[in-house]
Amino acid sequence: MNGMMGIYWGVGSGGDSYNPGWRTYKKMSDLTCPQPTMSWIFADESMYTLNDGYLQMNLNQPDFPDVPANYHGGVNCFTFADGHGEPHKWKGALARVPYAKDITATSGGIGRIGASAQDRDWLWLKDRTACRQ
Repeated sequence: MNGMMGIYWGVGSGGDSYNPGWRTYKKMSDLTCPQPTMSWIFADESMYTLNDGYLQMNLNQPDFPDVPANYHGGVNCFTFADGHGEPHKWKGALARVPYAKDITATSGGIGRIGASAQDRDWLWLKDRTACRQ
C-alpha cells in the first residue's frame, strides 16, 4: 500500500514525518492532488525490502527506501484510487535491478535503491504518490 495513504503507524500520522512537506491522504475527499486516476493505492513490493504493509517512497530526494517489485519482465502492477489497475514497465533505476537481487543491504538486512533526480521510475512514482502541501 502507498505509504502516504491511510495512517502509517510506523512513522506517525499518515507518513508526514517521513516525507515532510508532502500531503497525506486519510479519506477519499483528500485526493485532489493527484487526482484519484493518478493516485496509486496498491503495488507489489520487492521481496528483498518487504518489511511492513506499506511501500514507502522518499519524495524529497531520489531514493527507494522500499523497492517496488520488478517481476514479470520488468513490470509492476498498480491499482489506483478510482478503481482501475495498470501495469507499469520500469525504464530507469528499477529496470536495472532484476528481481531486486542486487539491492544494497542496509542495517537490519533491508535494502534500498538510490536514483537520480532525472530517474524516470522515481519521477513516475513520485508524481503518483503524493503532492506537495
